[in-house]
Amino acid sequence: MPLRSIFIGEYTSPRHRGGFLSLINLTKSFGILFVHFVGSVTGYKTTSVVSMAFPLASIFMMAYSPESPSWLARQSKHAECKKAFIWLRGMEEMAELEGLIQASKKLDQKVIIKKNRFHQISAIAKKKELYKPIILVFAMFFMMNFAGGTLMGAYAVTVLNLLMGPDVNAHIWMVALDAVRLFFSVISIYVTNKIKRRTLTFTTAAMSVGSMLGLAAYVFIKAKGLFPWDSLWVPGPLISLQALALGLGTAPLPTVIAGEVFPLQYRGLGASVSLLSVSGSVFLVLKTFPALESVMGLHGVYFLHSGTMIMCLVVTWFLLPETSGKTLQQIEEHFRGESIGHPEADEETKSFEGLEEVK
Repeated sequence: MPLRSIFIGEYTSPRHRGGFLSLINLTKSFGILFVHFVGSVTGYKTTSVVSMAFPLASIFMMAYSPESPSWLARQSKHAECKKAFIWLRGMEEMAELEGLIQASKKLDQKVIIKKNRFHQISAIAKKKELYKPIILVFAMFFMMNFAGGTLMGAYAVTVLNLLMGPDVNAHIWMVALDAVRLFFSVISIYVTNKIKRRTLTFTTAAMSVGSMLGLAAYVFIKAKGLFPWDSLWVPGPLISLQALALGLGTAPLPTVIAGEVFPLQYRGLGASVSLLSVSGSVFLVLKTFPALESVMGLHGVYFLHSGTMIMCLVVTWFLLPETSGKTLQQIEEHFRGESIGHPEADEETKSFEGLEEVK
């Protein structure tokens, strides 16, 4: 899990990186829909056997894929790095390759002072280009898993019956909502490359929080007897809006950002540590829901989850830079406190320099 965003982020061009990283959420959405549908018409044993085909296909694909150019550069295998980079992207982005190799050489040239293990860990933990991305990714993955998708993935039938009543066909609603999420996950591949990361993050997160607060208010009012069980016109659009927001940005963007923000020297470490946020937030959502629902009701759970999302959004607001169109080296320099370039300005500068050379 921690390798997927890093691997795709290092493989792809800044121009298309967001779209490729969004494929992670698309495949996850497809997997949820696939398992819910096949599991609804067969059983868990058949579903498990059929699902084995996907990881087996991945094994064969990875066997014929080149190593990450960033990893090769960090290992001082510059010739292999160049070969892998050109195989992946062609000759159009050689400037980024040179920047990657130069950055790896600077890391190799640093004098390594021997310290005890505690001092080494302390020195690494104080690096802004490491701890800031870790905090950011923690906040974004908590936001993602408290946005409703994780809850619906495991407790869809229970939640839908609580929202719409015991007479509703929860299995049909479950598959339909999965299809909505899958459809907008496909749209997100295009949208992520066209809209700025920060804009898309806060827009879709606001949609998620709004739909969750609306659902909480509906359940609370219904508990007071002001809505009958068949008021599907209220929870139906709200739960559909939640699926839309999840597919369009709330779910794919944390994986996109996780593939962009960690520094070259500690990319594997940062990704592995950030896995704690994924596992921890999934554990909290899934293992606390039955007890919280029995004590607070579904509306209490929704209010609690929306509050958690808002706190994560505050952290994200202060830490998330605009990464659209930036190279991984530029993003690393930003977290280190150096200026981050703007591709449009860079292109204008290059055009002006080329014109001067012609003159």
